[in-house]
Amino acid sequence: MPPTISPSLCQHDYSNGIIFGHAKDGNLHFCNHPKLNDQAAIDQYSRFVDDLVEVVVHRYDGALKAEHGTGRNMAPFVETEWGSDAYRIMRQLKHLADPDHLLIRE
Repeated sequence: MPPTISPSLCQHDYSNGIIFGHAKDGNLHFCNHPKLNDQAAIDQYSRFVDDLVEVVVHRYDGALKAEHGTGRNMAPFVETEWGSDAYRIMRQLKHLADPDHLLIRE
């Protein structure tokens, strides 16, 4: 496992978090249960996710999600992961398939 991934949980004070998954395929799951009941905790988690995105996307040219799809954690980073052109195409396809925003509200 790249040394920059594992310490990131501890660097952000998530020492009880775990990393598991399909390491031989480069598919890792981060499991931590932050308490998001105040702004300081939300900011802490935001810094963790920002750092994780930086390492996965920019340092290792990796993907932020695999078989589980895009959820609330990674949705803000789809454009970062795929680039502006692909993101624009995805938004166009979403509009064609769901013009009234019934599936996912924007």
